[in-house]
Amino acid sequence: TWGQARAIYGRDGQLPEIVRQRVERELASSPDVELEVRHTIGNAYRSLARYEDAERQLERALLLERQLRLNPLREARLLTDLADVRLGLADYDGAAARYHESMMIYRRTGAGDSALVGPLLGVGGTHHVRAQFDSAAAYFERALAAGQSSWRTPHPLIASSFTSLGLVRDMQ
Repeated sequence: TWGQARAIYGRDGQLPEIVRQRVERELASSPDVELEVRHTIGNAYRSLARYEDAERQLERALLLERQLRLNPLREARLLTDLADVRLGLADYDGAAARYHESMMIYRRTGAGDSALVGPLLGVGGTHHVRAQFDSAAAYFERALAAGQSSWRTPHPLIASSFTSLGLVRDMQ
């Protein structure tokens, strides 16, 4: 939440900036470590709604991941995080494209249905904000089915799927 982010990163969000400056100075010779740190910094900026800063860090981390080819699941997570940033910037087409790209990687690597729930909810959200309720409902239904097949106990993403689906059903 915003309150938690402010408590962790300071009222003015300077901690991610200080860490970013150190990363640029000290980790250039350790790209695998730089990748992880930039991913973390990008998500810190995202939690502070500093989407442009988040995007710069996450794009750099994605570039490093693609150069190093260390972990395709991390590449998919980075794409999902970037999609969330694009959503925050109201670039719904860009967000949907990133979500779809991450789902392709998850499917290719056999990550399972649980990995697809977040991106499916994200794509549904891009349709929802554009009042494309039928398309949004279809993605939310897929997210719900994927979540229910993955988790036998209550899970927050199943609740999000139900809530999102209910919202668009009310608007149809």
